[in-house]
Amino acid sequence: MEAEVAKLEAAISRLEDAIEQGQPVGDRLKKRKVELDELRWKMEADEPEITREFVTNAMRGVGPLVPCTWPLTPEETARARSMLRLVGVDRLTVAPDGQGSWTFKGDGDFSGLVLGHNG
Repeated sequence: MEAEVAKLEAAISRLEDAIEQGQPVGDRLKKRKVELDELRWKMEADEPEITREFVTNAMRGVGPLVPCTWPLTPEETARARSMLRLVGVDRLTVAPDGQGSWTFKGDGDFSGLVLGHNG
């Protein structure tokens, strides 16, 4: 991100020089300043500390993710999928690892939990 900030600062400087020389720059200067402000804001934004309590509070209201019966009934499977989607898991593959336990692989976007909103 720091490289992008430097790049935007250089572009803004060139645009300001162009204005001083009487060259038209349109709204490019305004756009680059907005981009720079947004990037600086992202760099300065406080990231929440991810603790057990933070995750517990973020998950409140989602409900249990693990049904009580095995094998899962179709209703439990649908509920588990729905709950995982709600917390940002798009794909989850579960496979035996050959050593008596399981391997979980998946894709997800947990920004909704981190930012304090779901869906």
